[in-house]
Amino acid sequence: MQIPRKTTDYVSILSIITAFVGIWYICAFFIIDFDVWWHIAAGRIFRSGTVLIKTDPFAFTREGLPYLANHEWLSQIIISLVYDLFGVNGMIVFRYLLILLAVVPVLFIRPRLSWMFSPLVIFAVTAMRPAILFRPQLFSFVIFSFALFFSIAWLQSRISKKEYAVCAVILQIIWVNMHGGAAIIHLAIVGALLLQSLFSKIKSGSSAKQIFNSSALRSLGILIVLLIISLFASPSSFNNISYIKDIFTGGTSNFIAEWAPRSLPLYFKWIVPLWGLSLILVLSIRRSLIYSLLLIFTFGYLSTKAIRHEPFFVITALFISCYQISGSLTWENINNFFKKKVFLKLVVIFLLLILVLSASYKDKYINSIRFGQNGFGSYQPLSSAVEFIEDNKIDGLAFNNYEAGGYLLFRGYPNRKVFVDGRNIDYGYQFLDSVFESGSNSNKFRMLESEYEFTVAIIQFDYYKNETSIPYVSVLNSLPDWGLVYADDTSAVYVKRDVHSDIVFLNEYKVLTPEILLNTSLILSNVPSASFKLLEKDLNTALATSLESVGSKNFRIRLAKAALYYSAGLTPEAEVILAQLQSESPYRYETYNLLAIIKAEQGEYIQSGILFEQAMKAGGGGKLVSIDYEYLSTIFYKAGDSKKANMYKQKALKQDE
Repeated sequence: MQIPRKTTDYVSILSIITAFVGIWYICAFFIIDFDVWWHIAAGRIFRSGTVLIKTDPFAFTREGLPYLANHEWLSQIIISLVYDLFGVNGMIVFRYLLILLAVVPVLFIRPRLSWMFSPLVIFAVTAMRPAILFRPQLFSFVIFSFALFFSIAWLQSRISKKEYAVCAVILQIIWVNMHGGAAIIHLAIVGALLLQSLFSKIKSGSSAKQIFNSSALRSLGILIVLLIISLFASPSSFNNISYIKDIFTGGTSNFIAEWAPRSLPLYFKWIVPLWGLSLILVLSIRRSLIYSLLLIFTFGYLSTKAIRHEPFFVITALFISCYQISGSLTWENINNFFKKKVFLKLVVIFLLLILVLSASYKDKYINSIRFGQNGFGSYQPLSSAVEFIEDNKIDGLAFNNYEAGGYLLFRGYPNRKVFVDGRNIDYGYQFLDSVFESGSNSNKFRMLESEYEFTVAIIQFDYYKNETSIPYVSVLNSLPDWGLVYADDTSAVYVKRDVHSDIVFLNEYKVLTPEILLNTSLILSNVPSASFKLLEKDLNTALATSLESVGSKNFRIRLAKAALYYSAGLTPEAEVILAQLQSESPYRYETYNLLAIIKAEQGEYIQSGILFEQAMKAGGGGKLVSIDYEYLSTIFYKAGDSKKANMYKQKALKQDE
């Protein structure tokens, strides 16, 4: 592998370093994935000497049934080792290293052009960000990247047919043990090489006999057979293929967000530019045309079907684009032009990096920064709820929603099993359909309760923050024989009154509900004044029993308390709490919004307008929250700012349309 020469190409070296730093900036966010905890728990079992997990060890609803998710055994061992040795911060660094391995090989397709590729690499990693979760698919991205790298090296005649075959088979065996049937993707790359070679032979006028006797075609054909055989070179063997089949035909992927396509506006923002760039370069330069187009359209099509498939297209577009540029005389001339103008070259790189990193910051703000999840740390929304259950020795089988299962089995194994977790194939469509339906159907919940005899319900509800009625919570609140005994910013614990009467007596909330925590406007409009003391007591209890590390130091509980004080006429007390929240969580729009309401009531319309605009900025400028532009227009009119009043009036009219 070539590297930029130190003596002549300092700009390329600097660009590679810049790419490393930029990728770190994008990847430095909390461990937030729900399923990572299951992967850690499973990896620990494999490390104990178990070749295959035969019977489900995690769920009481699958007692005695076969464990199906053995295909990721090697990656789960690595994930659990990283966690046990280095903790969550080590996992964040390791995730960064894996992403580096997935994209940095692009820079070495043509090292002296790496200064051109660096901004594109940073953009690509930003585009991949929704799928950069610490789970086995990260290993797939790395192996896929190297599979592309070696295939391009073969096209460039930088490695022999034998060397390529050895590298490809080794990659395939590693891949199938890391991520099971995902290794089937490798066949698409080699198949594209085979068709490219066939096309080249036909185009050159080779006879049928010459084509049949072609050593290149023969070696690629044999390699495809070897890769197919290698799909079974793992302890899971044939189950690798059956698991993939079940994913696409079993219907359970319909329940999983990452198996759904990205929204069109975001797809057009992050993925379509890579479609455009790669196709323009391929059709204009036409280097290995069949190979390039086949891969772009194959993985481009996959990217339209699921968020988790997008990185395969992003990496493909990245490699194909850089491969085309590296063989273009036009781009070589552009490079030679800038080679003589180092300062101009640095200015161009700087401007491109500013443009790309600005887009990266906006994306990171929406997904991490505003929630206080930037840098090192992990998001464990159920940790405090589990502590409450353990401290109060609440026993009995527990229902949990799908999102909560991974962390609960991590904390509970082997003594406390879960109702359901993220292994959708293991549970099957019929069971998962019942679980999801029970979130809004009390009769379905009662059926599950009768069948599985659970007496505790643990609900992670922050996942539903954009829904008007909180699944599971709304059902449990309607059932008179269930009582809410614990709530924090992200989770709630309910118990059966007759079975856990002592817990209910000591801990049941009288007024507080998760709905109030997710929507403080319920306090301002629906909580009667006679309930003030009861709700204040509930909120104080919630603060006392929940860990500060959960939900940005109990942000929602404290915000609800501020809203309660404001609605009761205790404005100074509310402002004290809001000032603290504003200092601790400066990117949360809710604080600015409530302060703006208070200032408007006090007649301080100028300050109210400033705070409302800060709330809008923190809330993504209307992309993340709904905005009442009519009300804003009124505030600025009263503040004497007719220009802004008219601006928001026009937005209100468009909003109505």
